[in-house]
Order: sequence, then structure tokens, then C-alpha cells
Amino acid sequence: MLFDTQEQLYSPLYKIYKNSNPYFSKLLNLFILLFYFLDNILYSDNNEGVSPLTENLYFCVIEKYPYCKDNRYQLWRFITSSFLHLNLKHLFSNIVILFPLTYYFEIFYDFRNLIIILLLTSFTSNLIFYYYQPYIAIIGCSHLVFGLFGSLLSDYIVNKKYNDSFYILQLIICILPIVIDVSFYYFNRNENSGYIAHWGGYLTGFITGLIFLYDIIKKKYNNKIRHLLSLIFL
Repeated sequence: MLFDTQEQLYSPLYKIYKNSNPYFSKLLNLFILLFYFLDNILYSDNNEGVSPLTENLYFCVIEKYPYCKDNRYQLWRFITSSFLHLNLKHLFSNIVILFPLTYYFEIFYDFRNLIIILLLTSFTSNLIFYYYQPYIAIIGCSHLVFGLFGSLLSDYIVNKKYNDSFYILQLIICILPIVIDVSFYYFNRNENSGYIAHWGGYLTGFITGLIFLYDIIKKKYNNKIRHLLSLIFL
């Protein structure tokens, strides 16, 4: 069979890519970048080395003794901590992975689905982190990165093509980060890394991905999986 155009050759994926306008992913990553630089420009550090903006937005439910500050009712911290970063290395190591992931999901799925996955991942992963480490503060969007890797695994399950090498590569890409992270935890642990938040983000991203990512390539069993996981997540 001959194809007159490249669009015919890669339909329906090529059509989706051709008609996509991934503005949200660009704006989100630009906002994270601007947030970091504005925080450093507009606010001078206090005696503890934390700007007033960071002080009000980082995630920590109950601070350690002797401060014991109770932040349990400041629910915005579950989300706003994702916009904060310690330094440029921390910032760019997250953005360089977050941007292509958000870009990919916005191309092939509605941006509203992406927003839901990001919000649920941020809230749930921080909640899991609080359960295991209730007195530790955390900042950064690495839990979102791991959440999107989890959703990438969901995307593979929902829309895989068994004979396409791209999907085999996708499977490797979405599993490798969590394997590396677990390996570092056991063999080369960094006390400043939020491993629990990473794993919670990955699990949440995987479950929410199965729920909210629709079928590009239709399969009968996807709806059954989606309904079952919706009940489990709720």
C-alpha cells in the first residue's frame, strides 16, 4: 500500500501531533523558571537563608522542635512547593526532564488531563511524604517528574503498539528512572533527596494516568482498568 503523505503514514498519531498547540507545558515550565529568578531577585535572604516567599510556600506540615510550627491548614503548600528550588542545579535538573514530559502529554492528550494528573500527583506524593517523614521540609518538582514517568507507563499500557520499536523504547524510558532512584536509595543515598515523594509521585502518576489518559488506540480492556482504578484511588 502506498501513502501519499506523511500524515497518512503516521495517522492517527501524526494528526494529533500536527494539530496540537502545547501552550500549557511551555507556560508551566516558564513560570517555574521565572518563579525561581524572581524569588532570588525580589527577596533578600533572611538569617536562616530562606526568602520570605519560600518560607510561606515550601512543604512542611509540622516543623521540628523547638519551632513546632503547625502548617496543617495551609493546603496550598501541597502545590506551591513544586515551584520552589534550592539552586540552579536543582532547578535545571528538574526542568530539563519536566518540559519534554509535559510537552509530550499535552501533544497527545488534552491539557486539562495533564493539569489533573499534575495536581493529584503533587498533592498525593506530598501527603505520602508527610506520612513517612512528618517533620521534614521539601521543595522542588521532582515528584512531578516521577509522576509523569508513571503516567508514561500508563500511556504505554493504554496505547501501546506491540510491533513498534518506539513503544519498546518508551517502556524502557518510563521504568528506568524509578529503578535508578530505588538503586540510589539503597546503595548511594542522598539525604537531601525526597525518595518517598518520588515513589509516591510515580505511583500516583501511574494510577491517575490509567484513569485520565484516554485511548488513542482503542482497546476494550482499557475502560475496565480505568473504572477499577477509579474506585481504588477514591
